[in-house]
Amino acid sequence: MDNFSQPLIYNSVDCTSVLSLASKHNDASQYFCDPVHDGLLCWPATPPGRKIAQPCPPLQGFNDNMFVFRKCSISGIWEDFNNSLVVEKTNYESCILTDKPTLQEYGKDYINDLQNVIRKSSILGISFILLSLIALCISFWLYKCKLPKYINNILRVKIHKHLFAAVMLELIIKLIFQISIFLTISRSFLATVQKPVVCEFLTAFHQYADISILMWIVIDSHFIYMTAKSGFLCISGYKAYVIAGWGLPVLPTLLWTITLILNHKVTCWNGHMHLASIWIVHVPKILCFVSIIILISLSSWRHYQRVSQRLLQESKIINNLTTTGILLSLMLLSFLVVIIPTYLRLNTLESKTIVQYLATTFTSSKGIFVAILCNYSNIKDFVKSESANNDIEI
Repeated sequence: MDNFSQPLIYNSVDCTSVLSLASKHNDASQYFCDPVHDGLLCWPATPPGRKIAQPCPPLQGFNDNMFVFRKCSISGIWEDFNNSLVVEKTNYESCILTDKPTLQEYGKDYINDLQNVIRKSSILGISFILLSLIALCISFWLYKCKLPKYINNILRVKIHKHLFAAVMLELIIKLIFQISIFLTISRSFLATVQKPVVCEFLTAFHQYADISILMWIVIDSHFIYMTAKSGFLCISGYKAYVIAGWGLPVLPTLLWTITLILNHKVTCWNGHMHLASIWIVHVPKILCFVSIIILISLSSWRHYQRVSQRLLQESKIINNLTTTGILLSLMLLSFLVVIIPTYLRLNTLESKTIVQYLATTFTSSKGIFVAILCNYSNIKDFVKSESANNDIEI
């Protein structure tokens, strides 16, 4: 029997990767065991004759240093175990701590409550993602159809358009995952029919889009710094910004992808958030946050110097710094509510619920606050300039 030597490290609350896995394999000559959610953990489609494992879920009474197993028979059907603790053909026997309550003592109510949390979180995520996409589409429409051409030629407006595009890419991928979660938990449709390579591509592209979003905020902060330093609007460097915004994120994403391909040979890269290799993409994100903070601080200092020396009157730089600072805070919160629970053990359903809802709300509503903050900054400047022109004409 061919076993998977690599465990499927996986958190039962965050089921994103597995739920986008193929429900059937394209090779008609083999009968793969279907992907399934046993009430606590997600299991991918598995070739016949293989045994797969992942760490026990971090529940009370469980030893999460041990492993839980499922076995796919030669005929492509999940096999039963004769152990004392088997849930939906999953062997949880090795997970039990003898001096703690067992899964049966938890009862079906706990499992149902956990599934309800996932289902409601998915509905919340889908709603916020759709609202975010609508807000971003309205933003593009405003710039394309309602605002004059010279506004669209302003370098900062161009930067914001690229930021909108990066956020839209991430939200579309997240929408696919959230819909897969909802349909699977609802048992109305087991999984999206996709090859594992598609799921893995979406996972990698999600990380790429996430880094790109932060890179474009770094670029926006650099634009503000150059404006504060010179006292004039920066009008050059657009091509360099495009290369940096879309090109630099390719490097860590590609390195991370190659690392998973070579060292994490698990279908759909299940459990990648718990691996040390995730820091290949986390470190660039942290560097982006640090860069934004430094650039905002330098911009504030430069602007204060010029105002104190009466080289520059109070201008829109303060408004730009304010909107970028708010955007930074929201993005940082979105990053923290995702990364902290990965390394912070949550033992109660209440704590899992709070963290799940917070993470879903912040990550799914990015498009809303990005559209509001950027449009407020740009349209406010346009309205001021129009009012000034009207005053001059009068």
